[in-house]
Amino acid sequence: MRADVWGPTCCSFDIIETDRRLSTVKEGDWILYPECGAYSLCLSTNFNGFSPPKVLYLTSAENWQNVSRNLQRVRSEGADVPEKILSKI
Repeated sequence: MRADVWGPTCCSFDIIETDRRLSTVKEGDWILYPECGAYSLCLSTNFNGFSPPKVLYLTSAENWQNVSRNLQRVRSEGADVPEKILSKI
């Protein structure tokens, strides 16, 4: 099946993709966009009572360990890294 993929609002810029080949999907199914781009979130709107979208960040274990190690290092060098951030690592 081919379809246009739209966000939830009726704003003209809320189109995500046109003529996308999709397998059978139903309302509530997730469609993954691994590299959506910089403007996808900043163009979100509260128009018509909609909240900004929930964002889930995914990374490899190796990248997460690098981030953790670097945050702990810069904190030990005096950078203000809040404890609540370090507690999630």
